[in-house]
Amino acid sequence: MALGAVAALAVGAIPAQANEAVTYRSEMYVIRDPALAQNPDIVRVTLERDGNLDALGIQPSAAAGQAPSAAKPRIAAADPPYAVDSSRFPAGRKPADPYDYMNHANCLANAATAGQDAGWIKNRFSYCQIDLVWAVDLKCGPRGCQVIGAIGATSAVVGYGKIGSHPENATQRFADFRLVTTIVYTKGVFDQPNATMQATVRCAGEYRVGFGIPNDRACHPGKFETRKATIPQWRLDPNSYFDLLSDGYQPGAEFGEQLAQGVFKFEYEFTPKRDVDLKSVSPEGGLRFDSAFYLRDKQGSIFDRAVPGMAYRKSDAGVAGHAVHIDEARANPDATVPTKQGKRLLGGSSAPGDSLHRLTSARSEDSRARAERNRTVSTNFCKTVKMPPKPPEGGPFDCDEYAFASSYEGSARNEYDGAQYALDYTVRWVNSDQNQEAGRRLFGWQENDRILDLGRDQKLDPHDQERFYIPINP
Repeated sequence: MALGAVAALAVGAIPAQANEAVTYRSEMYVIRDPALAQNPDIVRVTLERDGNLDALGIQPSAAAGQAPSAAKPRIAAADPPYAVDSSRFPAGRKPADPYDYMNHANCLANAATAGQDAGWIKNRFSYCQIDLVWAVDLKCGPRGCQVIGAIGATSAVVGYGKIGSHPENATQRFADFRLVTTIVYTKGVFDQPNATMQATVRCAGEYRVGFGIPNDRACHPGKFETRKATIPQWRLDPNSYFDLLSDGYQPGAEFGEQLAQGVFKFEYEFTPKRDVDLKSVSPEGGLRFDSAFYLRDKQGSIFDRAVPGMAYRKSDAGVAGHAVHIDEARANPDATVPTKQGKRLLGGSSAPGDSLHRLTSARSEDSRARAERNRTVSTNFCKTVKMPPKPPEGGPFDCDEYAFASSYEGSARNEYDGAQYALDYTVRWVNSDQNQEAGRRLFGWQENDRILDLGRDQKLDPHDQERFYIPINP
């Protein structure tokens, strides 16, 4: 996004007279506004006129040099959440490309979302964030400041979550990043051949359940932590590579999921000819590492700021009956069976309180027993006289249930979580092939996208009890 011919920076305020005290200072800005990231000339013009970005509502960023707080890192959800189509997992099979990574062109094309603090999360393995970074050198006197030097750069970072352990350490989980930095403007001290820019990745993490490894190993840089180069070198090669690691043990039930969550930032540092370091950091991204012994692929890393979702389509012949059941039931819960006024059927959105939590039989005996109980409650109702008769055509039929038996919101929830949840489920006769294919796709997605069973039996607060949602599309 290099600018064309750019006018030299003009005096932004009345210059100091010769007999007045003159001082020099420098300021840094990290700008996330997508409109400004795509039109950096607006920033340049404002700096020319004012010597600052107050008119754009942007203040200089705080000095960096420190990692995010290591005390219980917390993350806000990205907007929008992500959802994949269930057809990506036919018969529950692992896709040929389990990641579906984005590239930098995709990242730039989604600048409006990538410019938000949470970045753009295409899916659990694919993340991008776009910053516009400016450093400004100022000459100031009693009557104002004059811009005598400046540099502007757009930074687009794409992150890659992983399935499997680090190739050099079987107990470490990892993620890596590619940063593309485009220098869009330089003037003054930043035009000097010895002016440099440095980019560094920082991360602070925490193990959600302690198992003997210090928290400073929950998320830390690997071999590729920083790149420092002169401005001409950045222009010649805008690509930088970084990695983050998380220590663990071999996957096993004795250690649980070995869940580590971290917040990461990119720190930018400029050194003009006066050897004054200018530092600032980007907003935080969120990253999770796990060694879930019950998943098909035991170790991995994902970007956890977006609530994951999988969509069924009513037009998809493979799962149509199941999709129609969920859609109609959530639209009018009181008309479903078993009957209950004020019934709640969750999972229609990513909002807190309207999502589902995975229950997998492979995790523990308790999980297996609860999933089996969910299925038993549903099938037992389908055997009663209160169940409508099977349709005359379209069979053979299964007793299809929602919420899923493989969720904590399944039909037996009242037996575990309280009587208020009694009958908060729906059953319907659905074509057997479609019902079973829908179940296989759900399992395949949850395994591939690392949807964990972080339910009621762990000492985790509700924020950490991983949730998902099931949109229904036409």
